Amino acid sequence: MGDKIVGIRKNVDGYITMVRMNNGRVLSIDEARQLAQQGGIDSLSTIDSEGNWWISDVDTEAGEVMGNNLDILPEF
Repeated sequence: MGDKIVGIRKNVDGYITMVRMNNGRVLSIDEARQLAQQGGIDSLSTIDSEGNWWISDVDTEAGEVMGNNLDILPEF
């Protein structure tokens, strides 16, 4: 299993720019997207530039299920 995202940081325009992982690492949203695509974030397969995330789901025709936005996580 990979790490989990537990917090976010936004810029002055309200866009998510950084994420904090459960292991304390702080990554840019671009680094987090790359890590998710590589399977390094628990259950997540994709994160878009607005913080929406998808979970791989072999039971769906598309193969992925959209989840909540990372915006629901606490800011750090």
